[in-house]
Amino acid sequence: MNDPLEQRNGIVQFIGEWTDPSTHVLMTNAVFVRPAGGGREWVVKDPSSLERG
Repeated sequence: MNDPLEQRNGIVQFIGEWTDPSTHVLMTNAVFVRPAGGGREWVVKDPSSLERG
């Protein structure tokens, strides 16, 4: 997937409900993506902006 807001490409690892431990904000449709070759995953800020790669 291409995350244009982060200008990064990766593989979707998780889609679902998640609470950010630092802010305690609940995200009902959190999308976690990791780099294809490995590395640190990130939470997509706007899942509707994802593009298939």
